[in-house]
Amino acid sequence: MNYEDMEYGRVVYGYANDGYYTAMGLSSDGTRVQGNIPAGSAVFTQTATLKEKETFDVGMRAEEVQEPVRSTDLALYIAPEAGKRGVETGGIHDELQLMAVPSEEASMEFDLAHDGVKWMNDNGEPEIFAVRDGGRYSLLSAIDREGTIGVGVSLPEAGMYSIGIPEDCEAGDYEYVILKDAVTGKAADLKEGAYSFRTAEAGVAEGRFTLSFKRMDADQRHDIYVKSGMGKATVFGVADGDAVTVVTVDGKIVATEEATGNEVAFVLARGAYLFKVAGADGRTTVVKAMVR
Repeated sequence: MNYEDMEYGRVVYGYANDGYYTAMGLSSDGTRVQGNIPAGSAVFTQTATLKEKETFDVGMRAEEVQEPVRSTDLALYIAPEAGKRGVETGGIHDELQLMAVPSEEASMEFDLAHDGVKWMNDNGEPEIFAVRDGGRYSLLSAIDREGTIGVGVSLPEAGMYSIGIPEDCEAGDYEYVILKDAVTGKAADLKEGAYSFRTAEAGVAEGRFTLSFKRMDADQRHDIYVKSGMGKATVFGVADGDAVTVVTVDGKIVATEEATGNEVAFVLARGAYLFKVAGADGRTTVVKAMVR
């Protein structure tokens, strides 16, 4: 049998000839069970010792352990609104880790070495996870930086909660991180601050939130910027032939112009916008700005 299928069982294994082998399995009633652990499966194991404590030394090159880093470069947390980020009041929070990569490097397949399955708990804490093809994940290492990903939450009770980017997360490579709420119809750029929402009941919600983002290209044109005021926004640094598109944070295109000089002006309603500049050289630059 697959030892992973045992309920509260134990597996005794050994190491010989540069490999691990399963020596014996014990079911929950103490009977021996013959089986194996297939590649990609996992079991819990326990090691007994007569000592009061054990110390394990792990050797790593000095440059690899100079300072801790995240497995991925974008993370989201969920916390009760009363203890936003879990800092001020010691509120409990959970995190989801993601990495956006170029479309040609993205993968929809689960990578055992780099991705993580979400293990749900039952201890009354709010949880957050990525949703893809019916699976729940705590870590995805190769999602399309031009795409979207479903975000699920498990909420222990009715009330107010916040979803945001942790303070120690380096999300500087992302131009925007947009969270859309299908229940309220709202969209928020989490780089500007956490998004607060209310739930009328406890439970798991897998279809309420989606996340979209844009990671900066290494060759993005940094001379392009936007100035706004009094219902007007002007994009500077463009060149003849550049296509400038204005998009709301929830993805609606509101204006498109072709540049005939080094600036393009738009009359817009108050709100947050993304200004996408597609250059004749093939480079696309996105700048976010508020119109007041």
